[in-house]
Amino acid sequence: MQTVSMSSLGSGMCFRRVNGPVSADRGESVAPDEVLVTRAQSGNQAAWTELDSRWRPRMVGLAMKRLGGMDEVQDVVQQAFLAAYQGLRGFKRDAKFGSWLYTITSNKCHDWLRRRMREEAALDVVASSGAGVTDVDTEINRELREAIRKAVTSLPVGERRSVSLALWGYTRRQIAERLGWPPGTVSTRVRRAQQKLRDRLSAFKPGR
Repeated sequence: MQTVSMSSLGSGMCFRRVNGPVSADRGESVAPDEVLVTRAQSGNQAAWTELDSRWRPRMVGLAMKRLGGMDEVQDVVQQAFLAAYQGLRGFKRDAKFGSWLYTITSNKCHDWLRRRMREEAALDVVASSGAGVTDVDTEINRELREAIRKAVTSLPVGERRSVSLALWGYTRRQIAERLGWPPGTVSTRVRRAQQKLRDRLSAFKPGR
């Protein structure tokens, strides 16, 4: 099959020639997602490669928006496509492949933010108490991070999500836009989350 670059789309995607009706304006036909999915479910690697090249740039764009342009974007997207490939046989053909992949990628972004939130929370809370992570040895640092993990996971969902984005440097307005909440609600939840983390970690003592 011949690969034709559709530079006018500005997405870096490539489309392969397939048998079928020829498009009058482009001089070629393009296999729709549902056809490629059916082929990929039957073990056709070329079909999966085509789906990957068609959708990966869009998922990178999604991850960039969710993660703020972090270096880990490519890793997160790769995890999403791996999960999609492994779950392809369970994909219902009457569903939209793009919507399904969007959900998987969004979930991977959320998981990554949660992990980073725990790490950033450790630095934030320790810094606010006047102590530095570099002042403690590896074992104490491990115990502290575990204590913070438990404290963070015990927060209500709204507070966890708000403080996660705040720790990444998002403004209250940006958080409000992302989560669909009023800025005042975001500010309240961030303050509550930060205070709860400090309160719950104030009694932390290594080795206990």
